Amino acid sequence: MPSDLPLRRSSRSHKPPSYLEDYVHLVNTTPFCFATLTDISMQPPTMLSLCLSSDSQLLLDRLNFHEPHTYDEAVQHPDWQEAMDKELQALQTTHTWDIVSFPPGKKPTDCKWVYKVKYKADGSIERFKARLVVKGFS
Repeated sequence: MPSDLPLRRSSRSHKPPSYLEDYVHLVNTTPFCFATLTDISMQPPTMLSLCLSSDSQLLLDRLNFHEPHTYDEAVQHPDWQEAMDKELQALQTTHTWDIVSFPPGKKPTDCKWVYKVKYKADGSIERFKARLVVKGFS
């Protein structure tokens, strides 16, 4: 049932939560804020470099870290190659599959690599994790 009434917009003013004020180091009198981590890219780059501590900058670098989405991206990085090798060795060790001849007229189920960086509590990289998963929906 479509309505001809216009959408109602909130007139409430938005301001960042007060607890975030503890994390902002003002270097000049220009008001600015870090409302959320997702909005951090919207802040002026000069302010970021002046306001963030080295730990905060490390966290920002981690947030901007690119995990590969395809095999072609991952194979170019030695750490991801090692993670994929470990996954294949684990699959062989646990006898996850056996290599057999394929029945005629049947189609194999596809699989894909999923990549994730695991971090320690201090924010440093613990390991690169690669998993070979079956596309069970196909």
